[in-house]
Parts: sequence; C-alpha cells; structure tokens
Amino acid sequence: WFGNPHSPHIGTEKFLEMYKGETKAYANFYAEITGMDAAMGDLRKGLRKLGVADNTILWYCSDNGGLKPNSMAGLSGKKGKLLEGGIRVPGIIEWPSIIKKNRITHVPANTVDIYPTIQELAGVKQPVNQPLLDGVSLAPLIHGKSFTRQKPMGFWHYPARGRGMHAHKMLEALRAEQVAGNQAPAPKAGFVDKKYPLDKFPGPSAWISGDWKLHCVANNAGANPSYRLY
Repeated sequence: WFGNPHSPHIGTEKFLEMYKGETKAYANFYAEITGMDAAMGDLRKGLRKLGVADNTILWYCSDNGGLKPNSMAGLSGKKGKLLEGGIRVPGIIEWPSIIKKNRITHVPANTVDIYPTIQELAGVKQPVNQPLLDGVSLAPLIHGKSFTRQKPMGFWHYPARGRGMHAHKMLEALRAEQVAGNQAPAPKAGFVDKKYPLDKFPGPSAWISGDWKLHCVANNAGANPSYRLY
C-alpha cells in the first residue's frame, strides 16, 4: 500500500532532481509518482532475480478516483463520491505464467474480490466458519474464461466525515513505551453493532448491476430519499 501521491507532497531528493524545471508543487508531486513507480520496478526486478516472477501474481489498483472532477476522463464525480468518477479506477493483474497476452475486461470488480480470488488461485478452501464474504472469486476471469457477477456490488457512504488522527504521535508514544519496556496492554477491539435497516441507510448508497447504478440520495430528515440512475 503506497501512501503517495498524497498531500502534503514531499518528494525525495533523488527524484526531485529529475524535475528541476517544474514548480516546487509539481516537482514534489511528480517525484512522489516516480518514487512509487521505481519502488514497483525494484520489486519486479527482485522477483526476476529470485526466479519466481513468472508464477507470482502482482495486483495493482487504486483506492479511489481523482481529486479533481475533470481528472476522471469524463466520468461523473471525483474522490469521495459514489459516482463513477469516485469509485471506478483501473486495475492491473500481472501473472506471466497464466496471463500470457495482454487483454482488457470491463467486468466490474472490487477490492473485496481479492481475498476470495487469491484463495481459489492458491487452491485454498474456505473454512467452514468463514463469515459471509462481500466479494467473489475472479479466478475464471483471470484464466480467460467468460465471467459475469451474479450479484450486484453494494456501496454505502456513511453520513459523517472521517476523523483525522495524529498517527505519528501515537506511533512515537508506542515506540517509547516499547523501548522502555512498559507498553500497556492493547485495548479490546470494538465492534460496530448498531443495526441499520436494510431498506434505508442513513447516508447515500448505490447498488451496482452491470453498467448502471441506482444512486440513493438522502434528503432532509423525515423526507423520502431520491434516486438517480447513473
């Protein structure tokens, strides 16, 4: 998982040298992207050096759409939105021993599909007590077979902004405790146990089936939600 490119953009000196003619903002932005690209190159080079590249699966994808509305090649919306511009991003799978020719598919997929897909490709059976999975295995698609999702993908946006955390301060404090040998026991993990009605989520939601999505937009309290097809 790469945190870059992400604000505040701070490129390393090695890659900033490549963009001396750019403004400081663009130089840092481009340097971050170049650094990420170089890191993936180092990984692939290492796999080849070990002789395991042909039978290693590399799965690349983004977590969301672009930050600016006009950065998504004409798709509506942007990062943080349930419109296609916010959730439709490219995915790339590299597996030389199986995927011998480049090909493109328009089958909608989701990161929740990664777990069941890797399970099937590795020949691992799901345990008897496996909780219900949101994702499906894309193994047939990877092997070049015809594949269609049997159920639509659901997206739900909680009606509240995320709360920023001072992660670096928390990690520094934890490290200090570990070095001193007085780390406090970890608190028990909390679980979201609030029950939401299946037919009415408190925030916008979109149920995807094929190329079209029925987008539910929450209105004022007490009012019926509106629906738009995208």
